[in-house]
Amino acid sequence: VVVTVQPPTEPVLALFLAYLIAPLVRLIERVNWRRLPRTVSVAEAFLLVVGLATLGFALLAPSASDEARKLAEQLPKLTEKSALVERIELPAWLEPYRERVTAVAQQAIQDAAQAVIPLAKNLAAGAVHFAGNLVFVALIPILAFMLVKDGPQIEQGLLRELGPNAPRRRIVSILSDLHEALGQYV
Repeated sequence: VVVTVQPPTEPVLALFLAYLIAPLVRLIERVNWRRLPRTVSVAEAFLLVVGLATLGFALLAPSASDEARKLAEQLPKLTEKSALVERIELPAWLEPYRERVTAVAQQAIQDAAQAVIPLAKNLAAGAVHFAGNLVFVALIPILAFMLVKDGPQIEQGLLRELGPNAPRRRIVSILSDLHEALGQYV
C-alpha cells in the first residue's frame, strides 16, 4: 500500500496572499486621517481587493459568455460543407485538390465540435469539484487576514515562547531576513 501525503497548500497560499495585501494595508494605515485599529485597515484592504475582483469578473464574464454563445451558434454553420467550400481560398496549384482539402477541413471542424461536448462536461465536473473545495477557498483569505492583522503579535508570541537560552537576536534576524526576502519575492 502506497500512501501519498500532500503538503497543505492553504497556509502557503494564505501567506502569499498576506504578502500581497500587506503593502495595501500599510498604505491604508498611512492614509487614514484618524488612528483606526489594524483590524479595520486589514478589513478595508480585503474589501477593496474583493470589490475590485468582483468588478473585474462582472465586466469580463458577460463578454466571455456572449462569445461562447456566438461560438455555439456558429459551430453548426461552420461544419456545413457548402460554407467551407465558399470560405477556403486555395492557391492555384492546390485547386485540383479542393474536394480533398475541403473534406479534411470539414472533418477537422466536426471533430473539434464533437470535442466541445466532453470539454463542457469536464467544465461542469470541475465546477462541482470547485464547489466541494469551497471551504478551502474560503479558508485561504481568512488565514491571510489573520496573518496580516496579527503578524507582529505572532512574531512577539513566538519570541516569548523561546526559552531564556535561545539566541533571540539571531532568531529575530532570521525572521527579519525571511520577511524581507518573501516581501521582495512577492
